[in-house]
Amino acid sequence: MDAHALATTYRVPSNIAWIDGADFGMREELYLTALPSGQTVLLEDTGRLIWLVAMEGGEVLERVAEVVGLPLAAIESDVTRFLAEVTTRGLLAGSLTLPRSD
Repeated sequence: MDAHALATTYRVPSNIAWIDGADFGMREELYLTALPSGQTVLLEDTGRLIWLVAMEGGEVLERVAEVVGLPLAAIESDVTRFLAEVTTRGLLAGSLTLPRSD
């Protein structure tokens, strides 16, 4: 990757309330609710994983590939498409930043 290329950093918008069932000993389901409308979206499995990784910050593609044990090239288009969808729906907010130089 180009050291000067822009990366996308994600955050949870202030109007999204969320609960991860795993935090309460329940199923690994993520409930996202848009406030004040109350519209709730359920994310399970890989969708849940990608959303949680994205909201933590850092390199989403690399971290998801590591967790699922697949090469980056095998997941890149699906993860990118999912991130675009949840961002378009207002469930995550993305901003372009310069990558960290660790």
